[in-house]
Amino acid sequence: MCGDCAYRPGSPEREDLGGDVPYYSRSARFYCHTGMPRAVAYEHPAVGQVPASAEDDHRPFIRDGQAWKADGTPAELCAGWAVHTGARRLAP
Repeated sequence: MCGDCAYRPGSPEREDLGGDVPYYSRSARFYCHTGMPRAVAYEHPAVGQVPASAEDDHRPFIRDGQAWKADGTPAELCAGWAVHTGARRLAP
């Protein structure tokens, strides 16, 4: 689990939920945010740029079913999510 994982005890994400863990989804993989790019705007091919994303929008870029880090390497599953959802046996 990384140092600022949403699943660590005392994290802002857990505090916002009254100490509960943010499961997000047990069926969809949740990726570690370390090294991930954060989208600041999206561009639609037909209409051009659309409004910037929300400050708390940290969804990873997914291409061909894989999430990617800013340096071009595949993203890793969030260790905290994997432990809390029982998904630790899933391959990345």
